[in-house]
Amino acid sequence: MSPVDAATVSLSVLTIVLSAWFFLENFVLDKYVRYILSIYPAVIWALTGVFMNNNDAADPSRNDIFITVLLALACILCAARVGLVTWRLIKNPFYEDLSPESMSPMEIAENQKKIFQ
Repeated sequence: MSPVDAATVSLSVLTIVLSAWFFLENFVLDKYVRYILSIYPAVIWALTGVFMNNNDAADPSRNDIFITVLLALACILCAARVGLVTWRLIKNPFYEDLSPESMSPMEIAENQKKIFQ
């Protein structure tokens, strides 16, 4: 397999994994990974590095175009993820805001985790 074809296959796999992860983290695993946002900046940083090192503006190859489109997709998914996390934080928070003054000492003791079990 030529290096160009291998790079195209790798970029295709990255596209599939990035799209699948976006779906899974936003609709299936939201309760577990809501505040993990580091995936998209890492992908954007890596694609930017590949783009800057291999870009030939005079004669763009198929992989240059693929990297550009994938970089744009990663930026859009990152912005959508930040927007969804912010919206869910406001509309559907994990924890209710309970002030200790409104709870009795027995209720506070029941709600706290036991450190030494």
